[in-house]
Amino acid sequence: MKKKPTQSRSRMTVMSVQQACQMVFERCKSGRVAVKTISEEAGVAMGSIYQYFTCLESIIGSIYEERIEQALQGGTLSVTDTPKMAALHEDLARLDETFGRNYFRDFYSRQLSPMGIRDLRALTQRSGQSTWVQQLAS
Repeated sequence: MKKKPTQSRSRMTVMSVQQACQMVFERCKSGRVAVKTISEEAGVAMGSIYQYFTCLESIIGSIYEERIEQALQGGTLSVTDTPKMAALHEDLARLDETFGRNYFRDFYSRQLSPMGIRDLRALTQRSGQSTWVQQLAS
């Protein structure tokens, strides 16, 4: 995501774009979706979309990140919490199916393993960035 929405109206715009993206992909099984189609579905101007997202893949990636952040709310999820991690893994795998991508399989499943979290935690500590990885690893 290019920039994080701070005002409630901008958060609603981002949420509308993410929801529209999922709906468009669920309808269009070919996987050939344009940002313009998402814009029309969400009722959001293209310029507004590009304030927050660089491209279609950025929108899709933000949906995965949002799901992980939602699972972490309340600080109750950890890699040792097998049922909750399994539910999160299933949810992310369903997103792969919806979007016709392998993001979970190729990227997030490695990050959501104990070794991947340890490696990412070290990386984010060096870079000074606060991410969902640090929340999960703590």
